[in-house]
Amino acid sequence: MDLPSESKTVRSDATARSSWASWIPLALFVVFLLLLAIRIATPWQFLHDDNGAWFSATAKTHLLRGLEETKGQDFFLPRQSQALKPYLHHPPFISLYLAGVFRVTGADTPLVARASMALLHILTFLIFLRLAKMLTGGAVLPYLWAAFVFATVPMSVYFGKMPNHEVPGLLFLELGIFSSLNLKWREAASLKWLIPISLAWMLTAFSSWHAALAALVFILCFSIVLTPKARHLFLPVSGTVLLGSLALVGGQLLWANHWQWLPSQETAVRHWLGPEETSLPAFWLKNFTKIARHGCRFYAGIPWLLAFGWTLWAGIRLIRRQRLSDTDVFVLAMGLGSIIYCAVFSRAARIHAYQQFYSLPFIAIASALALSTLYDSLARWRKNAALSLVILLILSTALSALYSLSRLYLKANTYAVEAARAITTQFY
Repeated sequence: MDLPSESKTVRSDATARSSWASWIPLALFVVFLLLLAIRIATPWQFLHDDNGAWFSATAKTHLLRGLEETKGQDFFLPRQSQALKPYLHHPPFISLYLAGVFRVTGADTPLVARASMALLHILTFLIFLRLAKMLTGGAVLPYLWAAFVFATVPMSVYFGKMPNHEVPGLLFLELGIFSSLNLKWREAASLKWLIPISLAWMLTAFSSWHAALAALVFILCFSIVLTPKARHLFLPVSGTVLLGSLALVGGQLLWANHWQWLPSQETAVRHWLGPEETSLPAFWLKNFTKIARHGCRFYAGIPWLLAFGWTLWAGIRLIRRQRLSDTDVFVLAMGLGSIIYCAVFSRAARIHAYQQFYSLPFIAIASALALSTLYDSLARWRKNAALSLVILLILSTALSALYSLSRLYLKANTYAVEAARAITTQFY
């Protein structure tokens, strides 16, 4: 039976909206790939690019001296002495991963190192698209905004190909978050989802201290919205796997150096935790001001400010003892661990802009929820004004992202060039 003409029109409009809405994520994915590919083969010379030379050197040590000598941990191989120089400060995944890529490809160039990171970040983006759709309920505006933010902001497309702990750490952290959401929504199959959850937390611990803290805070916060049955499965399994993996990483660090602490390990902890020789309020003000500037710059301004506003609103509701929705709790749990890290290690977050990399899914989705709320509130009175606001914010974000990327790529960073040269000259 034919539908009435009015119903046909409604169905046709809905189909048209669904059609163009499904093509936009594909277009954003192409933009994401193109932005990731910018200067991907260039020698190490951009801001924080010395990390690429750093971990390429530790990866090559695995290949030159073998895992029997390195014990899977980070060592440098000086060109003159040929004696392994330990750098045992972090989980071992990044160097092992790069070593594997170098072995398979037969090359250890910046192109190969950056491309291997970009591949992991592409997987993270694909998981994020599914995660964003689940959290936004499939609503077009917040979903597309979240995808747009992830695909374009410099924090994603610049640092997303930098060899460091952040890219694999975020991938495994997001995999754990995505699997946890499926546990919440599909509790009948909860045992099945505990397998990828456990694997994700284990790999997170072997990738990054920062990501592990973010995972731990997420586990504790997410447990709040689970039913007692799911909580009794999720909390002990997740906590045991994550903390047990962290213990193994710590044990490996000691084992790799014949069960002895390095003086540099204690010095590093004191350096990043301890305040500088200044008043504590001035120290915090200096750090948090710089952290905010990093956030605005590398998250293209608007998304970071929208996410900050959404977080402030959630905090006010909690102070007033108002109940947050399960979605709000979930989104807040995604970012709270990294916020805590940047507060505790504010000195490190001030110096290293990429410390906010783990907030990428949180800022993309929190800003999307804030934008959706703004649009809905304004659309009740003036729909055209609401649409104009969205277009203005999209254009502002895109222009800000392009401006920041141009500044990053057009001029070499003096410190990165000198540091990378020193590493490649001193070590293999």
